[in-house]
Amino acid sequence: MRLEARFRLFLHRIRARGLWPSVNTKAFHLRADLRVTSARKLWNWVLIKVQRWMRTPRLLGMPYRYVIDPVNYCVLSCPLCPTGRKTLGRAPGKLPVDAYRRLVDTIAPYAYYIDLFNWGEPFLHPDIFEMIQYASSRKIVVRISSNLNAFRARDAERLVRSGLTDLSVSVDGAEQETYEAYRVGGNLERVTDSVRSIVQAKRQLGSATPFINVRMLVTRKNEDAVQDVRALAGELGADVFSFAPIFVTSHGIEDADEWLPANTALSCYQTTEGRYEVVNIWDCADLWEQMTINWDGSVLPCCWLHEPEHDFGNVFVTSLRDVWNNSHYVNSRRVFSRRGPMDSPRTVCAMCRGRPEFRY
Repeated sequence: MRLEARFRLFLHRIRARGLWPSVNTKAFHLRADLRVTSARKLWNWVLIKVQRWMRTPRLLGMPYRYVIDPVNYCVLSCPLCPTGRKTLGRAPGKLPVDAYRRLVDTIAPYAYYIDLFNWGEPFLHPDIFEMIQYASSRKIVVRISSNLNAFRARDAERLVRSGLTDLSVSVDGAEQETYEAYRVGGNLERVTDSVRSIVQAKRQLGSATPFINVRMLVTRKNEDAVQDVRALAGELGADVFSFAPIFVTSHGIEDADEWLPANTALSCYQTTEGRYEVVNIWDCADLWEQMTINWDGSVLPCCWLHEPEHDFGNVFVTSLRDVWNNSHYVNSRRVFSRRGPMDSPRTVCAMCRGRPEFRY
Protein backbone atom coordinates (compact mmCIF):
# COMPACT_ATOMS: atom_id res chain seq x y z
CA MET A 1 0.00 0.00 0.00
CA ARG A 2 1.30 3.42 -0.88
CA LEU A 3 2.56 5.60 1.98
CA GLU A 4 -0.14 8.24 1.52
CA ALA A 5 -2.85 5.54 1.57
CA ARG A 6 -1.45 4.14 4.82
CA PHE A 7 -1.42 7.61 6.36
CA ARG A 8 -4.98 8.25 5.19
CA LEU A 9 -6.07 4.94 6.74
CA PHE A 10 -4.31 5.84 10.00
CA LEU A 11 -6.06 9.21 10.14
CA HIS A 12 -9.40 7.58 9.41
CA ARG A 13 -9.02 5.13 12.29
CA ILE A 14 -8.08 7.91 14.71
CA ARG A 15 -11.04 9.99 13.53
CA ALA A 16 -13.41 7.00 13.74
CA ARG A 17 -12.46 5.93 17.27
CA GLY A 18 -10.61 8.80 18.86
CA LEU A 19 -6.96 8.72 19.89
CA TRP A 20 -7.29 7.23 23.38
CA PRO A 21 -9.83 4.53 22.41
CA SER A 22 -7.52 3.58 19.53
CA VAL A 23 -4.60 3.17 21.96
CA ASN A 24 -6.74 1.06 24.31
CA THR A 25 -7.92 -1.09 21.41
CA LYS A 26 -4.36 -1.72 20.25
CA ALA A 27 -3.29 -2.61 23.79
CA PHE A 28 -6.16 -5.06 24.21
CA HIS A 29 -5.39 -6.84 20.96
CA LEU A 30 -1.67 -6.99 21.71
CA ARG A 31 -2.46 -8.77 24.98
CA ALA A 32 -4.81 -11.13 23.14
CA ASP A 33 -2.11 -11.95 20.58
CA LEU A 34 0.44 -12.65 23.29
CA ARG A 35 -1.95 -15.05 25.04
CA VAL A 36 -2.23 -17.27 21.96
CA THR A 37 1.32 -17.03 20.66
CA SER A 38 3.86 -19.83 20.58
CA ALA A 39 7.38 -20.22 19.20
CA ARG A 40 6.04 -22.07 16.16
CA LYS A 41 3.37 -19.46 15.44
CA LEU A 42 5.82 -16.63 15.88
CA TRP A 43 8.34 -18.23 13.52
CA ASN A 44 5.63 -18.82 10.92
CA TRP A 45 4.50 -15.18 11.26
CA VAL A 46 8.04 -13.91 10.72
CA LEU A 47 8.51 -16.24 7.74
CA ILE A 48 5.30 -15.05 6.11
CA LYS A 49 6.15 -11.38 6.70
CA VAL A 50 9.58 -11.84 5.10
CA GLN A 51 8.14 -13.71 2.13
CA ARG A 52 5.47 -11.09 1.67
CA TRP A 53 8.11 -8.34 1.72
CA MET A 54 10.07 -10.30 -0.89
CA ARG A 55 6.85 -10.97 -2.85
CA THR A 56 7.66 -14.66 -2.93
CA PRO A 57 5.01 -16.48 -5.01
CA ARG A 58 5.46 -19.96 -3.48
CA LEU A 59 5.43 -19.90 0.30
CA LEU A 60 7.12 -21.92 3.01
CA GLY A 61 4.94 -20.37 5.72
CA MET A 62 1.23 -20.87 6.24
CA PRO A 63 -1.49 -18.22 6.59
CA TYR A 64 -1.86 -16.96 10.14
CA ARG A 65 -5.24 -15.26 9.58
CA TYR A 66 -8.37 -17.15 8.51
CA VAL A 67 -11.84 -16.07 7.46
CA ILE A 68 -14.19 -19.01 7.94
CA ASP A 69 -17.85 -18.47 7.07
CA PRO A 70 -20.11 -20.63 9.29
CA VAL A 71 -23.22 -19.78 7.22
CA ASN A 72 -23.82 -17.69 4.11
CA TYR A 73 -27.36 -16.50 4.74
CA CYS A 74 -28.83 -13.74 6.87
CA VAL A 75 -32.04 -12.45 8.45
CA LEU A 76 -31.60 -8.96 6.97
CA SER A 77 -31.85 -7.64 3.41
CA CYS A 78 -29.15 -4.97 3.32
CA PRO A 79 -29.47 -3.36 -0.14
CA LEU A 80 -25.76 -3.31 -1.08
CA CYS A 81 -24.84 -6.74 0.30
CA PRO A 82 -24.90 -9.67 -2.16
CA THR A 83 -26.44 -11.80 0.60
CA GLY A 84 -29.17 -9.24 1.20
CA ARG A 85 -29.71 -8.80 -2.54
CA LYS A 86 -29.84 -12.58 -3.08
CA THR A 87 -27.01 -12.34 -5.63
CA LEU A 88 -24.39 -14.28 -3.69
CA GLY A 89 -24.04 -16.92 -6.39
CA ARG A 90 -23.37 -19.77 -3.99
CA ALA A 91 -25.86 -22.25 -2.56
CA PRO A 92 -26.93 -21.42 1.00
CA GLY A 93 -25.60 -23.74 3.68
CA LYS A 94 -23.88 -24.10 7.03
CA LEU A 95 -20.44 -25.42 7.87
CA PRO A 96 -20.57 -28.92 9.42
CA VAL A 97 -19.12 -28.89 12.92
CA ASP A 98 -16.99 -32.00 12.39
CA ALA A 99 -15.44 -30.47 9.26
CA TYR A 100 -14.85 -27.25 11.18
CA ARG A 101 -13.08 -29.10 14.00
CA ARG A 102 -10.77 -30.84 11.52
CA LEU A 103 -10.04 -27.50 9.89
CA VAL A 104 -9.22 -25.86 13.22
CA ASP A 105 -6.94 -28.78 14.14
CA THR A 106 -5.08 -28.27 10.85
CA ILE A 107 -4.53 -24.53 11.26
CA ALA A 108 -4.04 -24.37 15.05
CA PRO A 109 -0.20 -24.59 14.88
CA TYR A 110 -0.11 -21.45 12.68
CA ALA A 111 -3.32 -19.49 13.27
CA TYR A 112 -3.44 -16.33 15.33
CA TYR A 113 -6.93 -15.28 14.24
CA ILE A 114 -10.17 -16.76 12.95
CA ASP A 115 -12.81 -14.33 11.68
CA LEU A 116 -15.85 -16.55 12.11
CA PHE A 117 -18.01 -14.59 9.68
CA ASN A 118 -18.07 -13.34 6.13
CA TRP A 119 -21.19 -13.27 3.96
CA GLY A 120 -23.67 -14.66 6.50
CA GLU A 121 -24.96 -13.94 9.98
CA PRO A 122 -22.84 -16.20 12.25
CA PHE A 123 -25.43 -16.49 15.03
CA LEU A 124 -27.73 -18.33 12.63
CA HIS A 125 -25.44 -21.36 12.92
CA PRO A 126 -26.96 -23.64 15.59
CA ASP A 127 -23.52 -24.64 16.90
CA ILE A 128 -21.81 -21.26 16.79
CA PHE A 129 -20.97 -21.23 20.52
CA GLU A 130 -19.33 -24.65 20.29
CA MET A 131 -17.37 -23.48 17.25
CA ILE A 132 -16.10 -20.39 19.07
CA GLN A 133 -15.17 -22.41 22.13
CA TYR A 134 -13.31 -25.07 20.16
CA ALA A 135 -11.10 -22.57 18.33
CA SER A 136 -10.53 -20.60 21.52
CA SER A 137 -9.47 -23.79 23.33
CA ARG A 138 -6.86 -24.31 20.58
CA LYS A 139 -5.40 -20.89 21.45
CA ILE A 140 -6.74 -18.95 18.49
CA VAL A 141 -8.21 -15.45 18.71
CA VAL A 142 -11.81 -15.69 17.50
CA ARG A 143 -13.56 -12.61 16.11
CA ILE A 144 -17.18 -12.20 15.02
CA SER A 145 -19.01 -9.39 13.27
CA SER A 146 -22.78 -9.53 13.62
CA ASN A 147 -25.94 -7.48 13.25
CA LEU A 148 -27.22 -9.31 16.40
CA ASN A 149 -30.74 -9.62 15.01
CA ALA A 150 -30.50 -13.41 15.26
CA PHE A 151 -28.86 -13.33 18.70
CA ARG A 152 -30.91 -14.12 21.79
CA ALA A 153 -30.21 -11.95 24.83
CA ARG A 154 -30.57 -14.99 27.09
CA ASP A 155 -27.44 -16.44 25.44
CA ALA A 156 -25.25 -13.54 26.61
CA GLU A 157 -23.56 -15.50 29.40
CA ARG A 158 -23.00 -18.42 27.05
CA LEU A 159 -21.31 -16.11 24.57
CA VAL A 160 -19.00 -14.64 27.21
CA ARG A 161 -18.05 -18.12 28.45
CA SER A 162 -17.34 -19.31 24.89
CA GLY A 163 -14.04 -17.42 24.80
CA LEU A 164 -14.93 -15.05 21.96
CA THR A 165 -12.25 -12.33 21.83
CA ASP A 166 -13.87 -9.69 19.61
CA LEU A 167 -17.47 -8.84 18.83
CA SER A 168 -18.18 -6.16 16.24
CA VAL A 169 -21.84 -5.08 16.25
CA SER A 170 -23.37 -3.30 13.26
CA VAL A 171 -25.35 -0.28 14.46
CA ASP A 172 -26.04 2.18 11.65
CA GLY A 173 -28.33 4.58 13.46
CA ALA A 174 -29.45 5.70 16.90
CA GLU A 175 -33.12 5.65 15.86
CA GLN A 176 -35.04 2.81 14.24
CA GLU A 177 -35.87 4.78 11.10
CA THR A 178 -32.24 5.66 10.43
CA TYR A 179 -31.01 2.20 11.40
CA GLU A 180 -33.35 0.27 9.13
CA ALA A 181 -32.65 2.47 6.11
CA TYR A 182 -29.74 0.12 5.42
CA ARG A 183 -30.34 -2.77 7.86
CA VAL A 184 -33.60 -3.67 6.16
CA GLY A 185 -35.67 -5.96 8.37
CA GLY A 186 -33.58 -5.19 11.45
CA ASN A 187 -34.80 -4.20 14.90
CA LEU A 188 -32.58 -1.69 16.68
CA GLU A 189 -34.16 -2.30 20.10
CA ARG A 190 -33.36 -6.00 19.86
CA VAL A 191 -29.76 -5.17 18.98
CA THR A 192 -29.28 -2.71 21.85
CA ASP A 193 -30.92 -5.09 24.34
CA SER A 194 -28.50 -7.81 23.25
CA VAL A 195 -25.48 -5.54 23.64
CA ARG A 196 -26.62 -4.54 27.13
CA SER A 197 -27.08 -8.19 28.09
CA ILE A 198 -23.58 -9.09 26.87
CA VAL A 199 -22.05 -6.15 28.74
CA GLN A 200 -23.90 -7.20 31.89
CA ALA A 201 -22.76 -10.82 31.51
CA LYS A 202 -19.15 -9.64 31.14
CA ARG A 203 -19.41 -7.67 34.36
CA GLN A 204 -21.02 -10.52 36.27
CA LEU A 205 -18.37 -12.98 35.12
CA GLY A 206 -15.50 -10.52 35.52
CA SER A 207 -14.51 -11.02 31.88
CA ALA A 208 -12.75 -8.55 29.60
CA THR A 209 -13.99 -10.44 26.56
CA PRO A 210 -15.58 -10.21 24.16
CA PHE A 211 -14.21 -6.77 23.34
CA ILE A 212 -17.32 -5.02 21.99
CA ASN A 213 -16.97 -2.65 19.07
CA VAL A 214 -20.16 -0.84 18.06
CA ARG A 215 -19.45 -0.21 14.40
CA MET A 216 -21.34 2.12 12.11
CA LEU A 217 -21.41 1.85 8.34
CA VAL A 218 -21.66 5.43 7.08
CA THR A 219 -24.01 6.10 4.16
CA ARG A 220 -25.73 9.14 2.73
CA LYS A 221 -28.80 8.22 4.80
CA ASN A 222 -27.05 8.28 8.19
CA GLU A 223 -23.94 10.46 7.81
CA ASP A 224 -25.45 13.11 10.10
CA ALA A 225 -26.00 10.55 12.88
CA VAL A 226 -22.37 9.58 13.62
CA GLN A 227 -22.22 11.42 16.93
CA ASP A 228 -25.63 10.06 17.96
CA VAL A 229 -24.46 6.48 17.41
CA ARG A 230 -21.20 7.25 19.22
CA ALA A 231 -23.26 8.42 22.22
CA LEU A 232 -25.44 5.31 22.01
CA ALA A 233 -22.36 3.07 22.04
CA GLY A 234 -21.18 4.76 25.24
CA GLU A 235 -24.60 4.37 26.81
CA LEU A 236 -24.65 0.66 25.96
CA GLY A 237 -21.26 0.11 27.62
CA ALA A 238 -19.40 -0.90 24.46
CA ASP A 239 -15.62 -0.95 24.68
CA VAL A 240 -15.20 1.18 21.59
CA PHE A 241 -17.16 2.89 18.82
CA SER A 242 -15.94 3.08 15.26
CA PHE A 243 -17.34 3.96 11.88
CA ALA A 244 -16.37 2.90 8.39
CA PRO A 245 -17.23 4.15 4.90
CA ILE A 246 -19.55 2.06 2.77
CA PHE A 247 -18.41 0.40 -0.45
CA VAL A 248 -20.72 0.16 -3.42
CA THR A 249 -20.04 -3.15 -5.10
CA SER A 250 -22.66 -3.16 -7.82
CA HIS A 251 -22.14 -1.48 -11.18
CA GLY A 252 -25.05 0.93 -11.04
CA ILE A 253 -24.41 4.64 -10.75
CA GLU A 254 -27.81 4.90 -9.03
CA ASP A 255 -26.48 2.95 -6.02
CA ALA A 256 -23.50 5.26 -5.72
CA ASP A 257 -25.64 8.39 -5.88
CA GLU A 258 -28.09 6.97 -3.33
CA TRP A 259 -25.67 5.54 -0.76
CA LEU A 260 -22.26 7.19 -0.84
CA PRO A 261 -21.91 9.96 1.79
CA ALA A 262 -22.07 13.51 0.52
CA ASN A 263 -19.29 14.36 2.98
CA THR A 264 -16.17 13.19 1.16
CA ALA A 265 -14.30 12.89 4.48
CA LEU A 266 -16.63 9.97 5.29
CA SER A 267 -16.19 8.27 1.92
CA CYS A 268 -13.55 6.09 0.27
CA TYR A 269 -14.48 7.48 -3.13
CA GLN A 270 -13.59 10.49 -5.17
CA THR A 271 -15.60 11.88 -8.06
CA THR A 272 -13.81 12.45 -11.35
CA GLU A 273 -15.75 13.68 -14.37
CA GLY A 274 -18.99 12.34 -12.94
CA ARG A 275 -17.50 8.94 -12.10
CA TYR A 276 -16.95 7.47 -8.67
CA GLU A 277 -13.59 5.85 -8.05
CA VAL A 278 -12.30 4.20 -4.89
CA VAL A 279 -9.33 6.09 -3.46
CA ASN A 280 -7.38 3.36 -1.68
CA ILE A 281 -5.23 0.81 -3.45
CA TRP A 282 -4.96 -2.45 -1.54
CA ASP A 283 -1.59 -4.14 -1.16
CA CYS A 284 -3.35 -7.53 -1.09
CA ALA A 285 -1.66 -8.94 1.99
CA ASP A 286 -4.33 -11.65 2.02
CA LEU A 287 -2.47 -13.59 -0.68
CA TRP A 288 0.39 -14.09 1.77
CA GLU A 289 -1.25 -13.86 5.19
CA GLN A 290 -4.90 -14.92 5.07
CA MET A 291 -7.10 -17.68 3.70
CA THR A 292 -10.83 -17.17 3.14
CA ILE A 293 -12.88 -20.35 3.43
CA ASN A 294 -16.59 -20.68 2.67
CA TRP A 295 -19.02 -22.97 4.49
CA ASP A 296 -18.55 -25.64 1.79
CA GLY A 297 -14.73 -25.63 2.05
CA SER A 298 -14.18 -23.58 -1.10
CA VAL A 299 -11.36 -21.03 -0.92
CA LEU A 300 -11.30 -17.49 -2.28
CA PRO A 301 -8.27 -15.16 -2.50
CA CYS A 302 -9.90 -12.54 -0.29
CA CYS A 303 -13.08 -11.82 1.64
CA TRP A 304 -14.28 -9.28 -0.95
CA LEU A 305 -15.18 -12.04 -3.39
CA HIS A 306 -18.05 -14.50 -3.29
CA GLU A 307 -18.58 -15.84 -6.81
CA PRO A 308 -17.79 -19.58 -7.26
CA GLU A 309 -15.97 -18.87 -10.53
CA HIS A 310 -13.21 -17.19 -8.49
CA ASP A 311 -12.61 -20.16 -6.18
CA PHE A 312 -8.97 -21.17 -5.72
CA GLY A 313 -9.70 -24.71 -4.53
CA ASN A 314 -11.44 -26.58 -1.74
CA VAL A 315 -9.86 -27.55 1.60
CA PHE A 316 -12.40 -30.35 2.08
CA VAL A 317 -11.12 -31.98 -1.11
CA THR A 318 -7.42 -31.00 -1.19
CA SER A 319 -5.11 -30.41 1.75
CA LEU A 320 -4.97 -26.83 2.95
CA ARG A 321 -1.23 -26.63 2.37
CA ASP A 322 -1.61 -27.82 -1.24
CA VAL A 323 -4.33 -25.25 -1.91
CA TRP A 324 -2.15 -22.52 -0.37
CA ASN A 325 0.56 -23.10 -2.98
CA ASN A 326 -1.50 -24.18 -5.97
CA SER A 327 -1.23 -22.49 -9.37
CA HIS A 328 -4.04 -20.04 -8.59
CA TYR A 329 -2.34 -18.68 -5.49
CA VAL A 330 1.15 -18.70 -7.00
CA ASN A 331 0.09 -16.88 -10.13
CA SER A 332 -1.96 -14.36 -8.14
CA ARG A 333 1.04 -13.52 -5.96
CA ARG A 334 3.10 -13.02 -9.10
CA VAL A 335 0.68 -10.26 -10.10
CA PHE A 336 2.30 -8.19 -7.33
CA SER A 337 5.88 -9.33 -7.92
CA ARG A 338 8.45 -8.01 -10.36
CA ARG A 339 8.17 -11.14 -12.45
CA GLY A 340 4.52 -10.52 -13.23
CA PRO A 341 1.83 -13.19 -13.67
CA MET A 342 1.99 -16.23 -15.90
CA ASP A 343 -0.48 -16.61 -18.74
CA SER A 344 -2.45 -19.40 -17.09
CA PRO A 345 -4.46 -19.58 -14.97
CA ARG A 346 -5.52 -15.95 -15.19
CA THR A 347 -7.17 -15.26 -11.83
CA VAL A 348 -9.37 -12.45 -10.61
CA CYS A 349 -6.28 -10.94 -8.93
CA ALA A 350 -4.75 -10.22 -12.34
CA MET A 351 -7.84 -8.19 -13.22
CA CYS A 352 -8.17 -6.47 -9.83
CA ARG A 353 -4.50 -5.67 -9.06
CA GLY A 354 -5.35 -4.24 -5.66
CA ARG A 355 -8.18 -2.06 -6.86
CA PRO A 356 -11.49 -3.95 -6.64
CA GLU A 357 -14.17 -3.12 -9.18
CA PHE A 358 -15.76 -0.39 -7.12
CA ARG A 359 -15.55 2.14 -9.97
CA TYR A 360 -18.23 3.93 -11.93
